[in-house]
Amino acid sequence: MIRNSKQVTQSIFQIFFSKIFLIQQLKSLVNHHQISSLSFCLIDEDLENYFGLLNSSLEKCTDLTSLSFQLEENDLESDQSLVTLSKKISKLQKLSQLKLKLKNTSLEGSDSLKALSKELLKLSSLSSFSINLSENDVDSDALESLFKTIAKFSKLTKLSLKLNGVSVDSSNAQLLGKTIGMLPSLQILKLNLNSTFDDNEGLPKLLTGLTNCQSITSFYLDLGENQLASEEIQKLGQDLNKLSNLDKLKLSINQCSLDSNDIQQLGSSIAKCKKLTSLDLNLDENKLNPEGARAFGQEIFNCHNLVNLKLSLSKCDIGNEGATQVIETISNLKNMVTLDLNFDESQISDEGIKGIGISIAYCINLRNLSLQLKKNNINAAAAENLGKNLSKCKNLTSIHLGLKQNKLSSDGVQLLTKELSNSLILENLSLNLVQNDIQFEGMKNIIQNLQNCKNLSHLNLNLKNNNIGEQGIEYLAQELSKFQLLKSLSFNYKQNGNLQENSISKLGSSIKNCSSLQYLDINLEKNNLKCKSKKAAYRDYFKSKSLFNINISYS
Repeated sequence: MIRNSKQVTQSIFQIFFSKIFLIQQLKSLVNHHQISSLSFCLIDEDLENYFGLLNSSLEKCTDLTSLSFQLEENDLESDQSLVTLSKKISKLQKLSQLKLKLKNTSLEGSDSLKALSKELLKLSSLSSFSINLSENDVDSDALESLFKTIAKFSKLTKLSLKLNGVSVDSSNAQLLGKTIGMLPSLQILKLNLNSTFDDNEGLPKLLTGLTNCQSITSFYLDLGENQLASEEIQKLGQDLNKLSNLDKLKLSINQCSLDSNDIQQLGSSIAKCKKLTSLDLNLDENKLNPEGARAFGQEIFNCHNLVNLKLSLSKCDIGNEGATQVIETISNLKNMVTLDLNFDESQISDEGIKGIGISIAYCINLRNLSLQLKKNNINAAAAENLGKNLSKCKNLTSIHLGLKQNKLSSDGVQLLTKELSNSLILENLSLNLVQNDIQFEGMKNIIQNLQNCKNLSHLNLNLKNNNIGEQGIEYLAQELSKFQLLKSLSFNYKQNGNLQENSISKLGSSIKNCSSLQYLDINLEKNNLKCKSKKAAYRDYFKSKSLFNINISYS
């Protein structure tokens, strides 16, 4: 709740309204008219009953510079709520940052969005504007009105526009590109256009106008689930090259029916963006053969200034050879500090894991590694090999391994963590070991091995749906206090057998004695917990003097 305090002048309030406290919260806003930043979350609410009070309270906050409304899953068209709200927002003349989340809000017509666009024209000081219209059947006239309004925001440095699932014809795509090209100060641009374009003309027309905005340094473009022709990919690459100051690029082209030639062509174009230091590419569920994978990797290698690389190739059927070819080439990027790779469901087995591990070991400056390998054919020997190669990266401080639904077994996790324990400066470790047929001995060895990571401060251990049983909880309780520097623990033990009240209480007592632990997230759901009082079983979890954030899930 908002407190009645005259000292509050520059506070930032984020209000998640419930119907019980809503009226009280809104009335208290009047006492805080000098606040500068305000965020509302009103998801799936009956807005008509209290929007009047919201509007009257909002107009008192004349010093607002930042405002956010999260209004998903409300009917904003039928009750004219958006029209009324937009008139109040337009009176906040000091506003420089505005975020409107209007996903799935029944904006089938054009009246509400047109009214919003008209009122937003009055906000001459906006430097940051974000609007989410995803999953609305917005008509063409309403989009045209919005785009023309955005073009008037001459001071805009950051624009985020989410139109996932909204039909955008070629005419409006061209207008959007022209609009962006008219924003002389724009530096950060985010466009979410998933399943958006009606035809193959929309994307090229959008890109033609966009290239006029040479001030852009960060570009985030989501084109997922659009059926893109080879000509469109070629046009995309050519126009990306024209953004001469581009430093960060995030591009999602998942499920777009691309083949190896398309992906290689895209890589070749990206390599010409010489100022790129951060690249995030999502190419999930396209087709990339081993030859294409090697060619694509070689193109990315030409991005010599890359510091951060995220590459997602899930369900691309690249197999052992393709995965090895990609990693082998990009591992030569000597400036790379952060590497995030997703090879989920890619038909990778021992041979591929060996090649991946050997190549990563050559990334001598790597500090942060995330490797997602869900649903492949990784066994104990492959896990050991991976751990052995990762331990050769002497500068690694953060490792995230996603090994869900593989064939590691207790032997595999023991061998993997034994090798990882040689990473002496490791601070952050996340292991997703869901459904790997791990028994108690496997978990015991994980805990024992990780105790050798003397600098470990953040541990995320996901052991959901294995066969560990109650012994695992008791052993964790026994050993947890030995992790002396641990500040954050996330532990998922869902679906691991029957648990008793005594073992739950033991873990709570152990946590109470972890003097460095500040954040705790434990999931013990679906373990047939048998106890007289669940509250009593978890009482000790809340007695820790160091914990300030705790989340416990049980059933």
